[in-house]
Amino acid sequence: MERDLTLTVGQEPTGRKEIDEEHQPTRSRRINREDRRKPSYRPTAVTFSPNSEYAFSGSDKGIRVWRVKDRKHIETMGAERVVCLAVSKDGRIAAGTVFGDMLVWDANTYKYLSVTRGSNTINGVDFSPDSTRLVSASDNCTATVWDTATRERVQTLCHEGSTLAVKYSPEGNRIATATSCSV
Repeated sequence: MERDLTLTVGQEPTGRKEIDEEHQPTRSRRINREDRRKPSYRPTAVTFSPNSEYAFSGSDKGIRVWRVKDRKHIETMGAERVVCLAVSKDGRIAAGTVFGDMLVWDANTYKYLSVTRGSNTINGVDFSPDSTRLVSASDNCTATVWDTATRERVQTLCHEGSTLAVKYSPEGNRIATATSCSV
């Protein structure tokens, strides 16, 4: 079944860009076994800016910024093995990596702001609605809440099993987590 896509980042395994020259939506298609090659850019995470003007995609080769209205690639920020992305309402981008790094950039200048190093994959990140907290989900069975101003750990939530995803409630007073054992 084919679906129209309004914004697709990356390349198909055949190497054909999915964002075409006329900025027209592309269609999914099945690829024959003979056509399969390693793509030059394979996104593993994607999110929008709060105003939906920009899309951000993460991969083994960094984080790319795309302007939605014309599908133009604006910037690439250096990062390796990105697993997840989040954008705050006050203009920061957070990324989690398989190496356990949580990286933060300014979403307006693309300037690198901070890194928090860990040893387990960061599977999910999310900013609180007021942008004062950042929560990360990790393979070490925890979700950790960070103060975005001081970059200090505020709280650690322990789970049974790897923490696979994390999300603040719209009010910011709750955190939902998904683990390998439960939600």
